[in-house]
Amino acid sequence: MLKIVNSDIYRGSTKIGYIKDNDLFDSRGSKVGYFSDNDIYGRNGMKIGFIESNELIASDGRKVRVDEVRRKIEGGSISDTERAAIYLLIGD
Repeated sequence: MLKIVNSDIYRGSTKIGYIKDNDLFDSRGSKVGYFSDNDIYGRNGMKIGFIESNELIASDGRKVRVDEVRRKIEGGSISDTERAAIYLLIGD
């Protein structure tokens, strides 16, 4: 389970990344991807997923209900698309 505190992303007590505007970064400060509207993009700008009808649909065909993503990534007042981007780009 991940937790959002301000713009930082934690797994347990370890900071594993952060959010800046629409971009996601790992703990070393490397950009891992970004989100826009309901779409999620990898570091190379390729679309890797999107939110549709209360589901996260990844480009590899995986589907995850948005409420499941909310359970795995708690805290912060961020959008479902931000949570889904964290789920895909940083992990649960």
